[in-house]
Amino acid sequence: MHSLLERELRHIVPTWSDAKPSCPGWYWLKPPGVADPRLIYVDNGRIDTKLMADLGPPHNLVDVQRVQGQWAGPLLPPS
Repeated sequence: MHSLLERELRHIVPTWSDAKPSCPGWYWLKPPGVADPRLIYVDNGRIDTKLMADLGPPHNLVDVQRVQGQWAGPLLPPS
């Protein structure tokens, strides 16, 4: 019962993980070092189905496999 509750709550209270995003959505990204965590949008690429992270200028869309750091999410939209 405890593990079922943890799975349900992970979208409400996400936890940090080294696993890269596996589906589109909003994720928290905590870069290595002392940088602050930030909210990142992950979506399918324009040309192929690779997941791309929108890091904003100057990098814009970057393959999530190339982004270093810990991820938390995806976040569910508000109801």
